[in-house]
Amino acid sequence: MHVAGTMEQDGEKAEIDLHLQGEDAIGSLTMGGVDIELLSVDGAVYLQAPPEFWASFGMPEDAAAMFDGQWVIVPGDAAAEFATSPSTGSSTICATRAARSRTTSAPTRSTARTSW
Repeated sequence: MHVAGTMEQDGEKAEIDLHLQGEDAIGSLTMGGVDIELLSVDGAVYLQAPPEFWASFGMPEDAAAMFDGQWVIVPGDAAAEFATSPSTGSSTICATRAARSRTTSAPTRSTARTSW
């Protein structure tokens, strides 16, 4: 299933473009002009976002710069708050917890797409 469109949350407009298959998802979110890539596979949620995304949650700029180009695994409790509903197209991000995540090796976006 493909979910795409715009939404508004707490007065902020966002764009969503996700491909869903079962419990897995891949796609992008644009919030406040910042593009965030999302990959959810087998219950694990990964984000790839520019340093300004991580810095906007209080992460020091030099630490946020280390996340540039990296997939970040979102801890389970924060991932539970990263809920995507195909029926409503709504999405919620608990990025303050995601900012405390660790970098990891995750499947690349192209790898995930070809496996679907």
